[in-house]
Amino acid sequence: MGSQEVESGMSEQIVVVTVPQLGVNDQVATVVDWYVPDEDTVSIGYPLCTLETTKAVFDVEAEATGHVVHLVDVGSEVRVSQPMALIGSDLKVLKAEKDRLANQIKAEISAQEATRGSVKATRKAISLARELGVNLVDIDVSGIVREREVRQFAAQLGESAKLGRETWVAPPSPNEDGFVTPEFLVKIENDSVFAQLDSDLKIYLYRLCGAQIGDGVEIGKGSIILSQVIRLSDNVEIGSDCYIKAERLVLGKMSVIGDHARVVTKEIVIGDMFFSGNDILIGGGGAWGPRSSLHIGNGCLVSSNCVLNTGEPITIGDEVGLSPNVQFYTHNHWQNVLRGYLVRHAPIVVESGVYITGNCLVAPGVRIEEGATVLANSVVGADVASYTVVSGVPARVVSHINTDLTQFQKDHIVQHLMSEMAQMLQYQGFDPEAVVYASTYDCQETLQAKVVLTFEVIDLPDSLEQPVIFNLSSFRVYGTQTRLSDEVRNFLRRRGVRFKPIHWRYTYDGGLYAQ
Repeated sequence: MGSQEVESGMSEQIVVVTVPQLGVNDQVATVVDWYVPDEDTVSIGYPLCTLETTKAVFDVEAEATGHVVHLVDVGSEVRVSQPMALIGSDLKVLKAEKDRLANQIKAEISAQEATRGSVKATRKAISLARELGVNLVDIDVSGIVREREVRQFAAQLGESAKLGRETWVAPPSPNEDGFVTPEFLVKIENDSVFAQLDSDLKIYLYRLCGAQIGDGVEIGKGSIILSQVIRLSDNVEIGSDCYIKAERLVLGKMSVIGDHARVVTKEIVIGDMFFSGNDILIGGGGAWGPRSSLHIGNGCLVSSNCVLNTGEPITIGDEVGLSPNVQFYTHNHWQNVLRGYLVRHAPIVVESGVYITGNCLVAPGVRIEEGATVLANSVVGADVASYTVVSGVPARVVSHINTDLTQFQKDHIVQHLMSEMAQMLQYQGFDPEAVVYASTYDCQETLQAKVVLTFEVIDLPDSLEQPVIFNLSSFRVYGTQTRLSDEVRNFLRRRGVRFKPIHWRYTYDGGLYAQ
């Protein structure tokens, strides 16, 4: 198990040591150390090397006696069934076989890189590059990029390889906008009555003590914010019975935090039009450490019962959606590292346009690239490439998303949407003929339509009231919004088509919007 015999061209029996099955969910490991030096001898049953997966560290034993030739170096990432070493009696034959395998692997890697444009790097190099802000593509190295190349490249950029303080959360400053009087925070933290005050009175007191709070903000009954810096933009809503403790809390315009939120982390910076469901948890183990932070872009959704562990930084781009019960963990520890168990603390990055569906778990150090989709009940333990769909335990690529649609394909999709929309509008009492689609629309035309969907607008005036125009290329809406245009916009939103200006919320469904 973990090895196979091959016969060389010189009739020499060679044992190929391969990566054994690592467990039900682990397909990748890192070579931590070689017990037997390259080209030295080994006896059957003697430990050859140590492998590390995301869950454990274990030894691989020799299944033959003879000389050992390494095929991979310490720090290399290896997959199940990949050759790691050769064992045989004739060292010269082993070296020849190694050269043959090396040439074969190089050819395969070259072919992969030619088609994917990828960069080969060890897991530690990838993690280090993230923390130093280094793009691996920029490192000019033939073969696998390792930690030393990342450090050298970062030093050349003047970044140097200091991994600690550069990523620590900056402490609040009394000169910072929204800095709250410390004595006030101490007082309200120990006052059970404060959280029960009505929203207007709480906001008045927060403002009086330094918080920067815009117009139309609501802080629900039973909710309290204990943050040294508080900056809440216009029309922010914080639900009832929420507990928020931070050193810095920044919420963008029209952002909503649902009821019963439990938030304890050093820094929270969230953009405009954020929406969370009820009972979310932000914080957890290590969430008051020096690097604890959550940064979320514009137009994002975190559904009910999600857990975001912020012991290490979590960074989320624009228009990212998390369905209910999604969990992010930036740490993996419990069992004793001195007994060989793996402990990992690493940030999580989710780029713009990602959708993670229900009951998924994202492990420490994962980056999910732009436009990717994670299907329900998946465990994401490795990076996810742009515009791929992944599924499973562990998550693997099941398909790729074609974002390069022809105009003919787009027209076909819109025609189908128009048919669906007509039924919805008629059901709601609107005239479906008031909404039309034209691939190109000239604003000088005279139309009876009140809403126009189009891919190209000609002669758009500086000021427009009617019709309301939805540009399906720039994803911008023009004109004076009406109840009918709101229904059209909400219909398209529910198909993932969102428009700018982004500061809009559908309010005709009893407050259940964006769920």
